[in-house]
Amino acid sequence: MSLIQKDSFRADINALRALAVIGVIGYHFGIPGFDGGFAGVDVFFVISGYLITSQIQQALLSNTFKFGAFYVSRLRRIFPALALMCFAVMVFGWWFIFPNEYIEHAKSAFEALYFGSNNGFIKPGGGGYFEAVDAGLSPLLHTWSLSIEGQFYLVFPILWVIIFKKSREHQRNIVLLALMIAVSYFLYDTQHHTEESFYSLPVRAWEFLAGACLVVLPQRLPSKSAANVASALGLVCLGAGAYLLNASLLWPGYWTLIPIIGTLLVLVARDAASSRWLFNNWLVQRAGDMSYSLYLWHWPLIVFAKQYASIFDRSLTVFEIGGLLLLTVTLAALSWRFVETPIRRNKLLWRSRNIGVSTAIVLIAFWGVWRFVAISYGAPSRLEKYISLSKIENTVKLPHYFHVCLSQQQVIGSSDQLTFCHTNPKIGKKPSFAVFGDSHAHQYYPALIAASMDLQVNGLNATRAACRPTLPGEQPYGIAADGVESCIVFNRKVNQLIELTPSLKTIVIGRLWFEGVSVDLTMNLVKSLLAAGKKVVLLGPVPAPGFNVPQRWFYQQVWGRKIVQTMSVPQHAQQNFFDLNERVKSQFAAQIATGQLVWIDSMRHFCDAKECFYVKDGVNNIVDSNHITEAKALEFVDDFKRALQD
Repeated sequence: MSLIQKDSFRADINALRALAVIGVIGYHFGIPGFDGGFAGVDVFFVISGYLITSQIQQALLSNTFKFGAFYVSRLRRIFPALALMCFAVMVFGWWFIFPNEYIEHAKSAFEALYFGSNNGFIKPGGGGYFEAVDAGLSPLLHTWSLSIEGQFYLVFPILWVIIFKKSREHQRNIVLLALMIAVSYFLYDTQHHTEESFYSLPVRAWEFLAGACLVVLPQRLPSKSAANVASALGLVCLGAGAYLLNASLLWPGYWTLIPIIGTLLVLVARDAASSRWLFNNWLVQRAGDMSYSLYLWHWPLIVFAKQYASIFDRSLTVFEIGGLLLLTVTLAALSWRFVETPIRRNKLLWRSRNIGVSTAIVLIAFWGVWRFVAISYGAPSRLEKYISLSKIENTVKLPHYFHVCLSQQQVIGSSDQLTFCHTNPKIGKKPSFAVFGDSHAHQYYPALIAASMDLQVNGLNATRAACRPTLPGEQPYGIAADGVESCIVFNRKVNQLIELTPSLKTIVIGRLWFEGVSVDLTMNLVKSLLAAGKKVVLLGPVPAPGFNVPQRWFYQQVWGRKIVQTMSVPQHAQQNFFDLNERVKSQFAAQIATGQLVWIDSMRHFCDAKECFYVKDGVNNIVDSNHITEAKALEFVDDFKRALQD
């Protein structure tokens, strides 16, 4: 994957490229022994820091450095193969990818081509890189590292030229100081690590600078014996890193030193005799030659293959993994032979002006595709056979109610004011009920509006995403760490609202149900409300497939080349929710008997005596992996009318 080349070829650097890309591919393909193969990207960063600095320094010393020529050379090396891979992903997606995902792919492709995809993959609260790898949703996830390199190429030459021209005699000290600052920031980040850290150039800068320092420091070891030892130790570090590291470690973190030190030792040792058996191996050298194309093509292949296997609820077989590896090598060889090499060598045809114009045209084209796809909600008409256009609202887009009220009820600072939506404000009555809970309470919003209008009553919708309802001050469970405090404040304010609003006679409680302390906390809230004389309507659990239902449904159809009318699981597969039903009903049997508590058994809307249906008669019941569709919510209108009647 390394994007720098020098006139003087070094077999050790080419071999490092090969080892790095083999590690990354081994990790992504789940091959045993490569649990730490992701560190191959860090190896690439050190190599790039060393080579780009060497290239600039040599040009400055010979007074031949030009910014325009440098940036064009980077585009010539990086952009064409990257654009081809992005184009292939979009073409494949046109025929096979679910609309919501296709929008994300189009956005990621555009971001990758202007080297901003590392920022695009930062999704607060949505998990980090390793979770994204496991999910395998984006075929362009791997472009994050190319974006970091591209950003480094943009900024670093300017700084290096300034240092060279203004303080050449202090260049070594300045670079070492920059490395110390970068390492200090990196160490600070390990104490305040976030999901953004993995994709951050400032956090990774020390890796590039570690390579850059080799250019201004003495590069020759005192003896051949020292070089042999250094090279051997470097390979041991790289091998140990690939084998011993794993995704459970903080990364980048202290453990990142292992592959970084290993790479530096190999670079300092240069053509050490102890490592020539590996560095001069023909296969290793060919892998090094094609490392960039290997990196580009391997990840989309594994993502699409995993998505195909997932529709059958299975993993890829050993033979399928082998086939994907062979296909990766084939596509990489073609890309290297017919794209990388000709464009890099034919500088007459691919001169600066042609490269610049071509890059601009491609960027504009990909931006246009992204905007078209986004505006058309993923262009579902391309898949009309498998997605009825009359059902796009249920299948492609999140229901309208997801964007109403839920996002408005945010706790800001110490404000005691929350703006709640009313279910029937035009009636002009004080609210007689309040809905309290997370998005799994909010998902019934359409049914509550309909029931309120039929009964001529008004209610408050007090819901906050991912915030399970509890008594004031209690610690919520099953929530991202950065949302705990605001959830505590929100729950406290809703409890105060209920206490201070006499007209609220009925409280509707809903949430994402899962076993454990979290359920007990909600039950404590219910008991407190009952003790205060409130009527409680408790919304039972709905089936939780554990996968995106519309996506899986679509893939079963488009990749199976058949219309699928039903997706279901045996009732026993959702037995934990039936058990939870019985547990709650038995706990509040007396209150249910007197009508003080109304338990809405949501499971009966999804399940018969044998099966629970995610899709039935060609209509999906689940809009994502656990929320119900607007159409399904409206099936609960009669339940709410009975529950809300005095």
